[in-house]
Amino acid sequence: MNVKEVRETSGAQAKDFVFAIRKDGFSGYTKAIQSMVERPDKYGIRLVARAERVIKRLFDVSPSQPRRADNRALKHKWTYRPTDRACARFKLAQMRHGITTTQGMMTLMAEEWLEMDERRANVRDREELCCPCGDAEIGA
Repeated sequence: MNVKEVRETSGAQAKDFVFAIRKDGFSGYTKAIQSMVERPDKYGIRLVARAERVIKRLFDVSPSQPRRADNRALKHKWTYRPTDRACARFKLAQMRHGITTTQGMMTLMAEEWLEMDERRANVRDREELCCPCGDAEIGA
């Protein structure tokens, strides 16, 4: 067991390890010994099995599972925090249009705004436009 790695991963300090091991009956365990235990290649000192079990029980942090890949159909995520008043207005408009999800409402609003903007900018061929991030063609 790599004691230094366990200590750094758990966020504990050396004195926390010393206290835990002393409490378990190793009264002569000191910070100096802890330092030597953390460098076994230099000093050749390791914890006995009972002290290792104390450390594992109190401080060992199991590796977390890696995040799953984002396999969503809609890969871009935008965050928006409306005021309370705007939120209430959105919900009323959502009910008036029979839209059941916020995602549906935001998609509708974005599409309508983009069409209005393209009309104003006199964009004739939407197929020529590309998404600035390079992921998708507009209109596809």
